[in-house]
Amino acid sequence: MSAPLPSSPFLWGVATSSDQHEGGINGESEPQNNWAWAERDGKVETIGPAARFWEKAEGDFALCKDLGLNAFRLSLSWPRIQPLKELPETPVPFRKLGKVTPPPFDTAALDRYAEILASARKNGLEPVVTLHHFTHPAWLGEDAWLNRRTVDFYLAYVETVVRHLLPVLIDRHQVAPPRYLITINEPNMLSVCHYLFGLFPSGPSWGLHPAYSALAHMLEAHIKARRLIKRLYAELAPRAAAPLVTFNNYCTDLFWTDQAWVHLMFAPSRGVPKNEIFPHLWKEARAFDRSFSEARLPIQPPLRNFIGQGLKKFHHFLAWAGSIHSVWEPLIETLYDDAAAFPGDPPIDYLAIDYYDPFIAHFLRTPHWADDVSLQHRRPHEHLLNSITSKWWDWHLLPEGLAFYVKTLRPFNLPIMIAENGMATRQAPPIEGHPQPKVGRRDNLLRSDYIRRHVGMVNQLRREGHPLIGYLHWSLVDNYEWGTYAPRFGLFNAERTPAGVEYDDNAASTYAEMIAISRLPSNLAKIPPTSLS
Repeated sequence: MSAPLPSSPFLWGVATSSDQHEGGINGESEPQNNWAWAERDGKVETIGPAARFWEKAEGDFALCKDLGLNAFRLSLSWPRIQPLKELPETPVPFRKLGKVTPPPFDTAALDRYAEILASARKNGLEPVVTLHHFTHPAWLGEDAWLNRRTVDFYLAYVETVVRHLLPVLIDRHQVAPPRYLITINEPNMLSVCHYLFGLFPSGPSWGLHPAYSALAHMLEAHIKARRLIKRLYAELAPRAAAPLVTFNNYCTDLFWTDQAWVHLMFAPSRGVPKNEIFPHLWKEARAFDRSFSEARLPIQPPLRNFIGQGLKKFHHFLAWAGSIHSVWEPLIETLYDDAAAFPGDPPIDYLAIDYYDPFIAHFLRTPHWADDVSLQHRRPHEHLLNSITSKWWDWHLLPEGLAFYVKTLRPFNLPIMIAENGMATRQAPPIEGHPQPKVGRRDNLLRSDYIRRHVGMVNQLRREGHPLIGYLHWSLVDNYEWGTYAPRFGLFNAERTPAGVEYDDNAASTYAEMIAISRLPSNLAKIPPTSLS
């Protein structure tokens, strides 16, 4: 049975996020987020102006229109909408969040977001709106998602946003409200980057229990937020298209860090009893590992594959250890209560995936002790892990992997959106002992080649009948990349001129050309998926 595809055209676009692109966060008299203490203490680069999207959104949409795009993913900044503008000396411990009094919401910020969304519509861009993209307001401290009360704070934020935006967009701006919404960006990566990898700032808690606690609370928040959004749309915008709501995961071949949580969302509709959740997930884990082995993806050299298989076995052990924690119980109760109240309506309306280099076999590298561009003054295990793990500009080109994930997700019988896909170059001085160009990559891969290969693969999957509804390239403009500006992902640089031209590459033009070709049905069948011509 085919997935129910929305009637709108295929979405070709770009993806952005508020803190990474807007700027104007964590400075004096500016809204403060949970990275503010790390910035204040010099542990990370400051966000500063970022890509100035808060000021330049309308101009960015004009750029997108010129490229022939018809979609734009952006996020709303909870720290900006419910701001704290004076940073406390120390963050509130997560155990004391029950005593926190939330500050008021900023209606001027909400009105500006309404202007931005209306401008996207008027430039022919379907907005894909993320409600939480990695950061929360500083008044919630560094470790908000370790406390279940944050679910309630988040739901109050979501309700305020939707109640404000819907009438303003419809009545004042005369545009349709967003149809595609993402509740929480990459909850799988947010939990591990805070509490296992040490790449994001956090308090003293780290390890399996806090990582799983944060993840469980975010998934519970998603289920409740989706139901809330649907109710508010029915109440406030009954003539608008019904909202499609999801969360997006960062793709990885570690089942328990990615697809396990999608399978969990569908367990009630598949008739899985509550007390058999984890046996069901173990069954799916074994099936996923078999599919991965049978796919024979071209991961090179063979030694990497061998190491990757060993890391997977260790990951399964960690998953078993994590499955016995009671932290899952409230999430499972929420999931099954939702299923009982709304039978036949699993809590995901479409599948959104972020595809970069998801393979654990590529995760490790030989140590580069000087190649440490994110949090400084870290704990010893964090510094070691950071030094032996691949960086953004080391991620591999493997469009065959994108096809594997799309085919793996097809049995869920839902539309699939590629919510992020992109390639980083490095903008930084050469590392001593490892000469490299100021701009570019160690493998000399050009972003134009990367785009041709991945857009080609998307078109092949569409040709084969897979239920793809959109492809969003990360990103439009070079942006802040969680502690550093060294990775460059943009089709354009901060000055809005084509990025990468200094090393003979104009990826913006390449993307525009590929989209134009892809829109012609007669040409779609002719595009080879891995062509570099």
